[in-house]
This record gives sequence, C-alpha cells and structure tokens, in this order.
Amino acid sequence: MPVIPSLRKCISQLAGRSPKNLVPDATEFDVQYYLRRHPDLIDLDETQAIEHWVKFGKAEGRRGLPLIADIIEGKPVSSAEAAINASNAKPETVFLVLHEASRSGAPILGWNIARKLRETKNVVIILPRGGELIEPLSAVSNQVIQLGDGTSWWDTLELEYAAAALHDKYQPSYAIVNSANGFPMAIALENADVPVVGLVHEFAGNLRGPDGPLLGEFFDTISEVVFPAEVVAEAAWEHHYSDTNKPKPKYSIIPQGPTVRPPKVETPAIIESNLESPKFSLPEADMNVFLKELDPNAILVLGTGQVIARKGVDLFIQIADYLARNSPKLNVKFAWIGEQTDYFYSDQLLEQIRRSSDVENLTFLAPEAEINWLNERANIFVLTSRLDPLPNAAMEAAFNGIPIISFDRAGGISEWLQADDRHAELVVPYADSVAVATLIARLATNEAFRQNIGAELKDRALRTFDLDSYVQKLDELGHRASLGVRYG
Repeated sequence: MPVIPSLRKCISQLAGRSPKNLVPDATEFDVQYYLRRHPDLIDLDETQAIEHWVKFGKAEGRRGLPLIADIIEGKPVSSAEAAINASNAKPETVFLVLHEASRSGAPILGWNIARKLRETKNVVIILPRGGELIEPLSAVSNQVIQLGDGTSWWDTLELEYAAAALHDKYQPSYAIVNSANGFPMAIALENADVPVVGLVHEFAGNLRGPDGPLLGEFFDTISEVVFPAEVVAEAAWEHHYSDTNKPKPKYSIIPQGPTVRPPKVETPAIIESNLESPKFSLPEADMNVFLKELDPNAILVLGTGQVIARKGVDLFIQIADYLARNSPKLNVKFAWIGEQTDYFYSDQLLEQIRRSSDVENLTFLAPEAEINWLNERANIFVLTSRLDPLPNAAMEAAFNGIPIISFDRAGGISEWLQADDRHAELVVPYADSVAVATLIARLATNEAFRQNIGAELKDRALRTFDLDSYVQKLDELGHRASLGVRYG
C-alpha cells in the first residue's frame, strides 16, 4: 500500500547531509512525492530534490505535496467529522464514492444509499468535485471530501496519495463506489487496503477509451462487483473477458430499490457571466398546464429521461407517428419529460418531427424535480432506451401500476419483465417501434388487460425492488470483503 512518508522524520534524516537552511517546512514538501510528481527530476537523490525544491521548484510553482494535503490537512474539523471520533460515535466508518454530484441517476442513488447507511454508520462521501447535490449529500453524511476541481480524478499519482491519506485518517471498514465511472478512485482505494464494493450501473460498451474498454483493471482489482441485472454483467464480460482465460471476478446481481429524490436546493445565480442560458430546439410545455388541459379520456403514454440518443427519444417519436398514422381514431397522447442536454440530438429530433406525417399527439415537457402527478395520470410507460441497466423511472412506473413496454436485451427492466411469463409479452424485439405501437394500441383498447397488467407489475415491484434490502446486501458484501483486510 502507498504510504505518505512522515515528512519531518524524512527531512530530519536528510538534514545532516543538507545545509540546515535548505530543509523545507514539512507542511509543504514531501520528497518522494516531489520526485514522482516531476519525472524530469527522477535522477536526483532525496537531498538534491530538497535542494531543488528550495532553490528552484517552489518559485517555479511545482507542487511539493499531493493535492490531498490541501484538502484534509490543517483544516478545522467539522462537528460532523468530529462525531466520528467521539465516544458516542457509531461503530464503524464507510466510504461512499460518487463520480459526480449532479441531480442524475447514479448520484441520486448514492444520496439514498448514504441516507440509509448513516442510520448505523459514519459515512464519508468522496467526490471529484462539487455539484448541485453537495448540500443534500452533506446532510446525510459525516463528511464530504471533494478532490479539488475533478482533474485529479484521472491522475493515478494523486489518487494513490489521496486513498492512502483517507485510509489513514478515517480507517474505513470498506468503500462503496457508486458507479463504474468511479473506477480510478476504486482502484486506488483497493490498493490502499480499503476493500471496495463496486456498483456497475453502466453497460461496458458505454465506457471505452482510445485503447478500448476502461474497466479491465477495475474488475481485476476490486473486492466485490455488483450489477443490477444479468444482462449488464454479460455485457461487461463480453467486453473485458471474451479473449482471455482469466477467471471472472466475484460478482452479485442485486437490483436497487426505488429512490427518493433529494431536496431541491436553490443555488445563488452567477451574476458576472457573459454566457446565456442554453436554448434548445425542442419546444417544451409546462407539466402542470399539460395535465390540466389533457383530455381526461385520453390514454397517456409516458417516456422519461434525458433527451439523448441512448434513451431512444427518436424511437419514441417514431412510435407516436406510427400510431397516429395507422390508428388515427385512438385517443392516445404521448409525453416525454426530461432535460435537453445535447444540442445536436435535439436539433435532429426537431427535424424528425417536422418530417413526420402527424405527431400532434406528442408533447415534450419541461423537466421537473417531482413528476408524481404525471405518473399518477399515465396509462402506459414506454422504455425506449437502447441501453439502460435499471432505470429508476421504470421502477416508479411499476410502483404506480403502469404497464411498461421495453426492448429485448436493452436492460434490467426487460430482464425483470421476462422473468414472469405473464409479462414477457411486454418486451418487444430490440428497437422495434412498430411492435411497441402495436402493443400500445392493444393496451389502449383493452382497459381490463391494461389494469390487470399494471396491478400485477405493482405487486411484483413491491416484492422485488427494496432499497433497504439493497443497502443491507451491499453492507454484507462490504463486510465480507473486509474480512481479508487488516488495518494498522
């Protein structure tokens, strides 16, 4: 395991071989880090490195200490952090690593995991940078550690020192890394003797670099791997173990439970800015106005999620267009709610709508923090995602008794539907918009069938998706991983 040297001890040992006035302050210099951080100095011995730092390096702006020293050393201890060491503190500390603090799927799940873990443990959250959820995350943890501006997230040397320092400071039982996007920190923590439970909510094909898949070392290094569905695991092994005889790592299939959305925090506006708010092509209606004006007899087909290609919004438009052309007498309305983040894709969708024969039955809604009213009104939920491991929106639909239609092998929801013969017919061939439209027409014209399917899905969801059970199982995996790790 990498160890941050005792700076004063190291420097005192070197002081006899170096002019006394050249010995730097231990709070601003680590000789081993300095040599590794600046490869052009690799031929210097430790005494020469100290001399270089004092005479040249400091003035040149070279770092003499790892970034983590700026973050956790020499700062006042917060009351929440102090509770970790208090006599009445909870029995153990765990790390929760999030790859970002945005109001999106994985960070929201992370907030929910922290909220549950905090009931019995000290929770230290580690992030690459700040974000919208920093305040809510602080409220459900003992400490939030932000590793600067995010650049160090991809710097293996900085992460090595950060993981070692965090291990020494907090002595965690284990770490949960909440997304495969957190793989750099996961590897560093495991190498620092912190057993890692890695949650993989992503299809491996979406995590590739110039040299191929990014998660090989992640899978080979961490203690426990958790997928939400078998189809996600299969994709990982196809990308990372297809051409090797290496044994696959230990892994578990554990579907997460439905999440609660963190409270909305009003952040101060940036006053000095020359940037205008993004203007996207797709016009958006207000959700409340839309629901108020919607024909009470209309069948509402709902799609949700960011307006990006992976979510298959173009397929959703195709489905609406096909149904309008081929079943014009059906009183069916389509609504998509989600944030527009891709200018080019939004432009393409607008052009698709303009060239479609009849999509007046389709409305895009402005994103809202809470969409409970929309779920209560929806009659059919269509999951058009090309790849989506286990989207929370689909679980919410099931809990609301809404029939769900999805594509075969597109993610965990399809796998879950196909596990029961009664609901396998809700899974259509991959990316087959005509098959979806045909099934929508059947559900729309058969109320008894639609309501029975919805009630059955709700019953199954209540028995399958349980956040308390999910967090408990993660905790059990963390403790299992920690049995082979000795601290001290």
